[in-house]
Amino acid sequence: PTQAPQRPVVAQIQITNLVVDGSDADQCDTDAAVDYVAKYAGATIVYCFEVFNTGETYLDHIVIDNADLQFTSRDIPRLAPRESMIVAYTALLTQNWNNTAHVTANPVHADGTDMVGLNDVTASDDSSVGVLVYQAAIAVNNTVYAGDDLGASCATRGMENVTALTGTKVLYCFYVTNTGDTHLSNVTLVNGALTYTDQSLARLAPHQSAWLVVASSVTSTLINHVVVTGQPVAPDGTAIRGAHAVTATDPSAVTLLHDKQLIVSQCLENNYQKVHGRNASLVCTAPHVTLDPTSLWSDRKIECRRGERINVTLDGRIRIDGSRNDIGWYIANDSVDALNGTCHVNGLQTSSYDYTLTSNHRTQHAGKVVWWNKDGGDNDPCGDVVTNDGHPVELSTPLVTQAEVTCQDTDANGKMALAICFTWRNSLYNDAKCNIADNIPGCPSTCHCGSYEIANVTVGDGC
Repeated sequence: PTQAPQRPVVAQIQITNLVVDGSDADQCDTDAAVDYVAKYAGATIVYCFEVFNTGETYLDHIVIDNADLQFTSRDIPRLAPRESMIVAYTALLTQNWNNTAHVTANPVHADGTDMVGLNDVTASDDSSVGVLVYQAAIAVNNTVYAGDDLGASCATRGMENVTALTGTKVLYCFYVTNTGDTHLSNVTLVNGALTYTDQSLARLAPHQSAWLVVASSVTSTLINHVVVTGQPVAPDGTAIRGAHAVTATDPSAVTLLHDKQLIVSQCLENNYQKVHGRNASLVCTAPHVTLDPTSLWSDRKIECRRGERINVTLDGRIRIDGSRNDIGWYIANDSVDALNGTCHVNGLQTSSYDYTLTSNHRTQHAGKVVWWNKDGGDNDPCGDVVTNDGHPVELSTPLVTQAEVTCQDTDANGKMALAICFTWRNSLYNDAKCNIADNIPGCPSTCHCGSYEIANVTVGDGC
């Protein structure tokens, strides 16, 4: 019988080009190996080249070449039919990259001898990697408040500036936020004025925040700046190639309350007790009525000798938190009588309380309706402010008062500074009428005292 012709032997090869996020080449034969990986620049990745002998012959002299990666391998030994092997190549991600892996092999017999008449076989496959675009940023909020509760009130009581007496315990609150979209490592806070450095945060995830608190006590007026830095990193903490540290800074301040200011506050207390009895007490807490420190000025330029008595006309703009009545503006000019308990005559200068505005004055301020001595109020000559929309309001018309004061410079900067206090009532209808000749209003009131620098008045030592 005639023998049927033999079917030609088929030689064939296949290559799979995948990428693994990380440095573990053992992940090449798992689902972690994929066609595309996106990472931050500088990340370690593994290229996985798996070669399959998909034909009917043995394959030898197997060469993998990837010109895009400048990678060549001849490490795969002879492969039997249906046999495969993986070659891994580890690299750093530096840019967006598409790459093609090529493989060639020579069909051979099982003993490695060449199979005559069969050409080399070849195959190719692609993979790609991408560099993530990121925005790294950090922010810090620096506030301070008087207290010793270990920072429990940072979020509710912290402010940019605190006025306090020598020895007062204060807490500096630093609120750090990663405002970018990368993790930040080596987060460091430095505050030179407080001789403070902190690295306890270690790493912050995107949009994560943390409080840091420094306890101190007041010894002098102090303006401090906190500086925070952080290094952008990948979520696993590995470096991002080319990433630079980010930084932010913010100030806060403590203003020393001098003894003269304390005396003025005590003067108000003493006088209030004379009106309302020995056990009556002012409540010196929230500053609902304050003077704008940048707006207090003399009506003319004055140069005076330290200790000299001078007459000045003082203008100042005030800020009022809500509706307030019977507002008094007191200026300290001497502490001698204050120490003797008679400060209501010489230690405090009575002012006009009505801002030099007429009764029933109505104005529009930044969209807010504001009244002075509004009809239906307490009907006395002392200044009242009624607002209609939730306050606070800064009065655009200044207070004006004439005073004889002592030329003094409490903070040694050559500019005259005075201790000034305010009193007021919260209720609209009062049980005692105000008299503008009083040294303290005859009403239950709150007080706020501060040291204010007077523009245009220069203090010198004389000849």
